[in-house]
Amino acid sequence: MSIYYNHLKKVFNKVKENRYVIFAWIICYIIMLATEWIYRNEKWVYDAYNYWTRGSLLKEGQFWLGSIDGFRGYIFPLFLGVINSIGGVQLWYIINALFVATFVAIFLPQIYIEKPYQKSDCIKVVFSGVLLALFETGLIAYPLSDLFAVELLWLATLLMKKAIENNKIKRYMCILGTGIFCYLAYNVRTIYLFASVIMFVMLGIKLFSGRAKKFKTICVISGELLIGVLGTLLAAIPQIIMNYINLGKLYIGVPTNGLMLNQVYWGMELQRYDTYVGKAETHTNPQMFFLDPSGIQILEELNLQGFNSWLDWAKAFAAHPIDMIIIYVRHFINFIFPCWPQMYVKNLNSSKWIMGLLGATLLFVMIYIFLEKCLNNYTGFTYYVPLLIPALLIIPGAVEYRFSLPFYLFAICQICFNTNYKKIKITFSASKTKIIFLYLIFISLVFAIWSNMLGNESASSLLF
Repeated sequence: MSIYYNHLKKVFNKVKENRYVIFAWIICYIIMLATEWIYRNEKWVYDAYNYWTRGSLLKEGQFWLGSIDGFRGYIFPLFLGVINSIGGVQLWYIINALFVATFVAIFLPQIYIEKPYQKSDCIKVVFSGVLLALFETGLIAYPLSDLFAVELLWLATLLMKKAIENNKIKRYMCILGTGIFCYLAYNVRTIYLFASVIMFVMLGIKLFSGRAKKFKTICVISGELLIGVLGTLLAAIPQIIMNYINLGKLYIGVPTNGLMLNQVYWGMELQRYDTYVGKAETHTNPQMFFLDPSGIQILEELNLQGFNSWLDWAKAFAAHPIDMIIIYVRHFINFIFPCWPQMYVKNLNSSKWIMGLLGATLLFVMIYIFLEKCLNNYTGFTYYVPLLIPALLIIPGAVEYRFSLPFYLFAICQICFNTNYKKIKITFSASKTKIIFLYLIFISLVFAIWSNMLGNESASSLLF
């Protein structure tokens, strides 16, 4: 009897020790459920419907990979298919909220906050969950792939961190896991291929630093990295099977049909893209094209109806480097504009300035704490590089708001987990007038770019 008592006592002490972690997770779970509940009666359309349908096809085909093509990868449709087979849409809401809450409350803070949390840490984590739900509502409410891919990549990042901190068997297992989750993130969103490459480079550099620069060391590290490659190949096996069935060749990649090059061409024509799901008489097409007159003029001048190769893009850039840099700066400013955080636009005339002001303020605060050196930890930045690289590389394409998720996550992590609030108070008090003036200028410039974007919608000029 005493054995059971001692075991229960250990469990109780463990729960007591991690009570703030548990509390933060429960609150985050409630936040995510509430976010989904708001949109529970909305029909899933376009990408959300497409992903759920692929999951349904897998379920109906007894999870035979030949039931779907490989264009959207296998892991996200498989995830949706399993949930659909167990409990359908209602279970998806429960499981998805659980995944997002665990990501926000447990995994996201790990670069800067160690468990068990203190009371102040719990508040920070809950606040980060509120910000994510506010700015990325649609990625939580609908079965879209963006947040799922980020969750997988972040798990790869944490495993990379653990691999660096541990030795021998633990290190090998973490490197294997890094390779597995890198591939899974790429399988969901192909742009994360670049994140995976960067992560392996970072892993090699971090494993090499602090060791003797000998040939034997290089061989050992190469062997360790090969374990990561093995993880990638293991995770790719289902995709290889799908590609063999559909394409007749053994290939680990997700077929995209030249999507990246097409995206870059569309990015010349468009400042941003959104999807409309409201009344047809207001906007006849679901596609919302925010046209870019400068980019269109460049394409017309060069007589281009598409980019047949990256050389075509390079020639366009060489002909108009300043104009194209300005186009891409607009892309960055425009794709962080949270005018429709629900992702699917139902009301074209909804108030956009409040969310715009919040988003611009978040960006300004992020810049401010960097310039004023108000961060507690500067060494953790490197772990965010793989997360940010895909978001940076997608800027030349036809940007959508959901592509800005990594930037918002980065800003949320720094503001919530890594900011020295006492130093902010001191620096702000010392230069209050200057900072407010710079903030007003910043807001004015950002809103001017957003106003230009809204005014260039192809079907109807929009206002804030």
